[in-house]
Amino acid sequence: MKNIIINPNIKDLDNFLSYAEKNGFYFEIFGFCSPSVLESEAEIQRYIEIFAPFKDRIYSMHGAFVGLQVTCGDPAIRNVSRNRIVQNCEISKFLGVKNLVVHCDKLPYILQEDYTDYWVDGCYEFYSEILDNYDINILMENCWDLSPQPLKQLIVKMNTTRFKGCLDTGHINCFSKADVAGWMDVLTTDLAHIHINDNHGKIDEHMPAGKGTFDFKSLTEKIEKYKIEPTVVFEMDSYESIENIESSMNYLRTNSFFPFN
Repeated sequence: MKNIIINPNIKDLDNFLSYAEKNGFYFEIFGFCSPSVLESEAEIQRYIEIFAPFKDRIYSMHGAFVGLQVTCGDPAIRNVSRNRIVQNCEISKFLGVKNLVVHCDKLPYILQEDYTDYWVDGCYEFYSEILDNYDINILMENCWDLSPQPLKQLIVKMNTTRFKGCLDTGHINCFSKADVAGWMDVLTTDLAHIHINDNHGKIDEHMPAGKGTFDFKSLTEKIEKYKIEPTVVFEMDSYESIENIESSMNYLRTNSFFPFN
């Protein structure tokens, strides 16, 4: 079985820990992407105390993303955005987490080529410094992106195994003009991490796999074509119940879809 990761619900932590230990699953933690947490040293410490006892089970951390633009032309906004990522890196260092998921914050409807180049160059400058200063891997996740080309351009420029792509199935389904096959044909072996969830193509609903319209068959075919084994996070509305994770796994397993292909 491939590396399978789930989001622990800290309000139901004992059950999630038991479920993960029983099945050999790891965690991607989300507490430190919240502005209300990152704005408070007391909250940061509270969450660290929650996660520290099982830090060996944490594979990745989802970084801050709300309102961030690490290449913004306004230096005040740019500095705040970058400082949030630095906060994440410091927390990751303390907890020993080696993989940080960040959102691609490129503004999608500015289509001029010089803007894409500006964004790529700004990200390269910032994330190169992050990789120099921290023993961490950066996994950049598609968000409102219309196509995979800008992310691929950045990954190529970074030119390191420590900066790779994270594909969110739900974001492709409701935001992208390119389908998942198009994304896979561009990212190919630069895809290292996948967030699995589903929707009906209009709103980022974070439903269990098979409850919406995402094409998991094409995703599986492309993963097999490029012979890659990305880690996979079941990132639906798992805060309600473990049953949502189980529902996704049952659907994918029944249809021999990734990661049960």
